[in-house]
Amino acid sequence: MPTPLIEREITAPVSLTTPDGELNRDAVGWSRTPVHDTSGIPGRGHWGRNKRWEYWNVMTPSHIIAFTVSCVDYMSLHEVWVLDRATGHDIGATVISPGSRSATLPASIGDGPARARTRRITIDVDESFDGTRLRGSAPRVSFDLLAGRPAGHEALGVVVPWRTGDGIPRFQYTVKDVARPASGTVTVDGIAHDVPTGS
Repeated sequence: MPTPLIEREITAPVSLTTPDGELNRDAVGWSRTPVHDTSGIPGRGHWGRNKRWEYWNVMTPSHIIAFTVSCVDYMSLHEVWVLDRATGHDIGATVISPGSRSATLPASIGDGPARARTRRITIDVDESFDGTRLRGSAPRVSFDLLAGRPAGHEALGVVVPWRTGDGIPRFQYTVKDVARPASGTVTVDGIAHDVPTGS
């Protein structure tokens, strides 16, 4: 029988990387809230290796809304997608642009806004005292939502080392922040659909 692998829980703020850009071994593990400081992820020395994105999916009684703001150094990829649950009809737009100028991502989760700005897509993710405000637009669709953050809500953070110690650090940090109640509106072809509180 395989021996189970037990990772430690990270309970205090910790830097994801060491000053030279390697994975901080003290950061490996999992957390119940975003406690990893990712602001030390190197840029110049490891250009082309950083892949950062903000992805959200909101399910309402009438629609499913998904969007992405991403930057992988040499390009940015942004997407807005809306599905009408009653008809199965979907509307979406994807924009790939060179470089990182169309994307704004905070150095660490919650330390600032996430934004996408292109001719076809705009996305804004802003933290507030009562949750995360999600706004976006693409041809034929727009949304303005609040993803609430109930007291005691947890978000699973995980640091996974792939390869370290050879001058080319490879590791992954991800946060899964699920089951947050949403409210607001989604507009499709000029028709606004309310998102009932708690959707």
